[in-house]
Amino acid sequence: MAAARGRGPTDLAECATGFLTKYLVDERGCSRLTVGSYARTLAGLFGHVSAERGVPVDRLALRDLTAEGVKSYLGSVESSGCCASTRNLRLAAVKSFSRYALRDHPAFMLEGERILAIAAKRVPKGQPDYLEAEAMRALLAAPDQSTTTGRREAALMSTLYDTGARISELLGLELRDLRLDGGDCAARLLGKGGKVRTVPITTATAGLVLAHIADRGIDQHDQPSLSAAAFCPPGRSRYTRPGVAKMINRNLQRAREAHPEIPFPESSHPHAFRASRAIHLLDSGVDVIRVRDFLGHVSVQTTEIYLRVTTEQTREAVRAAYPALVEASDPELRKDKDLMEFLRDMCRSQ
Repeated sequence: MAAARGRGPTDLAECATGFLTKYLVDERGCSRLTVGSYARTLAGLFGHVSAERGVPVDRLALRDLTAEGVKSYLGSVESSGCCASTRNLRLAAVKSFSRYALRDHPAFMLEGERILAIAAKRVPKGQPDYLEAEAMRALLAAPDQSTTTGRREAALMSTLYDTGARISELLGLELRDLRLDGGDCAARLLGKGGKVRTVPITTATAGLVLAHIADRGIDQHDQPSLSAAAFCPPGRSRYTRPGVAKMINRNLQRAREAHPEIPFPESSHPHAFRASRAIHLLDSGVDVIRVRDFLGHVSVQTTEIYLRVTTEQTREAVRAAYPALVEASDPELRKDKDLMEFLRDMCRSQ
């Protein structure tokens, strides 16, 4: 039975506290940034539901959290100027919280399942589809590297992300195009218009590729063998585009099951690795001209598509840093002292 609206903490407040302070931190080992991101999402969701239902945030119970309320909140996220990718990340965070709530609250089963069934929105053309850094780390770590298949898939995905390669460039990559020894590891990519560029890869990725090569019984110094494709599934000379996409989504599902607290997209594709690499480089302060050259773009205007994503993220971070200014116009929220204060503190401390 759902908690009554008494004086003690509601089941929703207890769930939010356990989710943020125990589950994400102790069970899942999430970073402070991830916990802060979830706290901001829950604060926004609870504030929206509170305003819609006319119930103070500290009196909200799990029974107040409905699929319709979540859809309405996601609509408000988009109407505030956020893109579909941001809306999908908010949805993934809400789903993670709902899965956690379902563990100890069977009365939440029906509405929780309805929330989990809410579909992500298709990202419009021209707007990059990407994974946040923590989601990408989990995806790259998803393959079981105790198996030949896992080592091959780990090597391929790590190379795809490290190089920011187009899928056509990765499929055309041969062993002779890889420099895997020493501290200057790199990949030679044949891009559009026959243009060639050399991009660095990490020693960790080089190690994964070397393990894959060893599994194939190839001597990396045997010149005739080096004309073979860098990656190929059993019985085939090369991967295909659909084959790589299928492999990515299989590992995405593994990552989602291993890390239910991380907001993953519903599905992914090879180009999302290229977009993710570009956005992560820009986030880390790499100049847009260098990112253009790294990706092999002809015009910097193409690269600026990714720069707009980082600008939006910065705007959201600045907005989240001043919650009092946003809430000052909402007297209903200002009456709440416990749950919202807790969520604001979680946002600030991260």
